[in-house]
Amino acid sequence: MLPRQILFASALLILGLAAAARAQATLSWKHPPGTRAVRTVIGLKQTLTVGGMALNTSVQSTIDSTSTTAEPGPDGAVRVTEKIDALAAKLTLGGASLDYDSRKPDAAKPDNPILQGVVDVYRVLVGSATTTVYKDGRAAGVEGTEKIRAALPPGSERYIGKSLDGAHLTKEANRELDRLPGKPVSVGDRWTRTEPMEVGGGQVLTFETHYEYLGTVEKEGRTLHRVGIFIGSVTLSIEPGSPLAAQVTASDLKIEASSGSFLFDAEAGAVVERTSSTRITGSLTLSINNMERPATLDLLIDQQRTTK
Repeated sequence: MLPRQILFASALLILGLAAAARAQATLSWKHPPGTRAVRTVIGLKQTLTVGGMALNTSVQSTIDSTSTTAEPGPDGAVRVTEKIDALAAKLTLGGASLDYDSRKPDAAKPDNPILQGVVDVYRVLVGSATTTVYKDGRAAGVEGTEKIRAALPPGSERYIGKSLDGAHLTKEANRELDRLPGKPVSVGDRWTRTEPMEVGGGQVLTFETHYEYLGTVEKEGRTLHRVGIFIGSVTLSIEPGSPLAAQVTASDLKIEASSGSFLFDAEAGAVVERTSSTRITGSLTLSINNMERPATLDLLIDQQRTTK
């Protein structure tokens, strides 16, 4: 091969490699009919220190559910129903603790009225179902929440917050859709989303979340697209009408550590696995009985959701 031909062949090879390196992927949601098993695991560990006294709270919960997607209706709307099949949770609140498993519902007998209220809510949630209605590529509404709310015991609002509010759940469903980039991406491409998370009592953590397309991986015989997750910043706000005795009047929180990723099945048009871990630390100013007191927060949030 002549030197000129060698250079030409090398140039073609380099161009080919560059094209491969920048090959683009399109991640698009789909809702194919069928039934899938979903497991959601959430872990929270919080230490709130006020006046030198630390209050430790932890939650470890596992929810097994069944997600069923129906055929599109005459109007093109697709209904996805998620039914809670089982729920297990371990909670500690100060010196009180709860170990609940819906498969052994009589085993949990807390002597703390707050934890008993939590158990009462869990018993209603197990076996319940909600249906998210998708139309024209967006979530148009969530059905079934009123039926669940009607079955809850009096005073349960403090435990459920907005988790059974149809409008809130519709927004959450659309935020999930918006996590995809919305355009073809190559390895290394990044995009950012602002994502609020309600953590109870009218408290809202708002995250600035960065996503990065990391390419494909092989898992269980499937080629999946991997997207990295990193949270850059967080703010805390309290919604009007919060039932909390202590109100946050100021906060200076930071992301101490953040990691995570999700795996997207382009053929099914769905996220099949999502994991994340976020640690938040910083200072707060609490108003308790109209008296302001400095406090510090150390909060770890671990989440995992798998669909099969």
